Amino acid sequence: MEVHHHPDLHHQPKKWKEYFLEFLMIFLAVTMGFIAENIREHFVIKKHEKEYMVSLVRDLKNDITGITNSEVIVTGYINDADSILSILKNADYKNTSSDIYYFGRVLGFRNLWRSNDGTIQQLIYSGGLRLIENKTVIDSIQDYITNLKDLSQILSLEDAEISEYRKAMSKVFSGFALNDMIDIKARNAMTRLNYNPDLHSTAKNDINDLAVQIVIVKTNRIRQSRIMKVLKNQAASIIKLINKEYELE
Repeated sequence: MEVHHHPDLHHQPKKWKEYFLEFLMIFLAVTMGFIAENIREHFVIKKHEKEYMVSLVRDLKNDITGITNSEVIVTGYINDADSILSILKNADYKNTSSDIYYFGRVLGFRNLWRSNDGTIQQLIYSGGLRLIENKTVIDSIQDYITNLKDLSQILSLEDAEISEYRKAMSKVFSGFALNDMIDIKARNAMTRLNYNPDLHSTAKNDINDLAVQIVIVKTNRIRQSRIMKVLKNQAASIIKLINKEYELE
């Protein structure tokens, strides 16, 4: 049987220009893909950054409203402290005890305002602050956070001081008279007495202890008032800065 042999097929090697062209095409494809992914990621980051800023502006506006209302309340507390201190100093307990009970009871209320800091907490714990490119915005937010922490510490201290104040109250005020002040229909569940009840104690030491605690609470609230003014101004400035930087208006 005759066997036919096929001739070997010999492929000519590619020229270096062809290799270079293939490499160039692959390189360009990878590079363009990388650039496209970076552009896409940049747009996503900018989108998230703007969403954070919109949410932050909303929280700051709520803070301004809350601080404004709280400032009125705290100023009232400071004036109440001055009123009861003046009455106690005059020592006309029989004719002014209704006022003593009223101002003394109001002074035992706390400032319950807390910041709407949901967006700020997200920025802190999710690493969102790194998304913000404008250094002025970052610095302003961080300053605001610092002052919020300071106010939080002052409010925590107020809780302890109010507790001590109430202990001093228990030595001077009659529990029965305080019970007569309860009015479930009133906004703060308290009414002003239309008679002058006896004080539980008018001893100088007890009155002095009460006055000392009133001064401590008053001082705390003066500090609250000062830092709230700073926070309100900062919030307004940050809103203005963000609106300009991110063209939100």
